[in-house]
Amino acid sequence: MRSAGRWLLGALALGFGFLAYIYLTLPDVRPLRTTNPPTTAFIELRAREARAKGQTPRRLQRWVSYGRISPDLKRAVLVAE
Repeated sequence: MRSAGRWLLGALALGFGFLAYIYLTLPDVRPLRTTNPPTTAFIELRAREARAKGQTPRRLQRWVSYGRISPDLKRAVLVAE
């Protein structure tokens, strides 16, 4: 019985450590509630690809309110995640 208790305690410690690692390594997304990011990694990737091809990158970005986004697009983003 004593070894089962140690095993359970070790499993709990391992689980807690894993959850702490996940929590501490996730990015802080709270600023995104009030501020739109100036760029994204995807936009920067496409700009680098355009420059590599000798083209001038074009940036067409227009922010819209959440209510104006199609419900189908919202679902597609959730499915893609």
